[in-house]
Amino acid sequence: MIVHNLIIRWKRCGVSFWAGLYFLMAFPAAFLFPPWAGWENGPLEMLQNIVLAAGAVCCIALFRKARGCYHHSLCLAISLCFLILLGRELSWGRVFMLKTMTDHGPVFVSMHSLPHHVVIHGIIAVIIMVTMLAFIVLMPWRRIFLEIPVPVPAFFLIIAAAIVAAIADKGLLTGGPFDENLEEEMEFLVYLLQLYFVRWYYRGLEHAMQQPQ
Repeated sequence: MIVHNLIIRWKRCGVSFWAGLYFLMAFPAAFLFPPWAGWENGPLEMLQNIVLAAGAVCCIALFRKARGCYHHSLCLAISLCFLILLGRELSWGRVFMLKTMTDHGPVFVSMHSLPHHVVIHGIIAVIIMVTMLAFIVLMPWRRIFLEIPVPVPAFFLIIAAAIVAAIADKGLLTGGPFDENLEEEMEFLVYLLQLYFVRWYYRGLEHAMQQPQ
C-alpha cells in the first residue's frame, strides 16, 4: 500500500516522475554511450551548459516580471548562481583554450599557466561570495519553509543525483568511461531540477503573496 501510494504521488508530480525515470535509465545509458560523450566539453557537458544558460535567462525574465515585489532581487541573485555554475562547467573559459587531444579526451590550458591567474581566482571568489551573500539575505526563508510545500520527490532526486555524480566523479564505480558518462548525466539532472525548483518556488511565492495576511 505504501509503495502504491508513493507511485501514485510520483505520477501526479509529472516532473518528478520523468526525472525519476531519467535517474534509473541513466545507469544503462552510461554503458551504451560512447566514451567521448562524457568528456570535458563533450555532448553531455554541452547539454548542461544549455540548461544553465537557460536557467540564467529564465531568472532574468522573472526578475523583470517580479519588478516591485519583495522577491524581485532574489531572481537576479539566482540568475548569478546559474552563471557561476555555467562558468564552472566552462572551466572559466579554459574550454576554449585546447592544449592537446588524447585518447581520454581533450586537455585544456591550466589555470595556473594563464597570466594573472591569481587575480582571476580572486575575482571569481569575490563574485561567488557576493552572490551567495545576496542569495542568503534576499531569500524569504520563512515563506520557503512554512508557506510553500516542498516538492519531496524532486528534493530527494536532486540529492541522490548529486551523490551519484560525486561518486562517479571519483571513479569509484568502474573507474572507466561509465563513471564519466554517469557523472555528466547526473549533473545534467541536477541542473534540470534546479530549474524546476526555480519555477516551483517562484509560483509558490506568487501564490503566497495573493493570500491574506
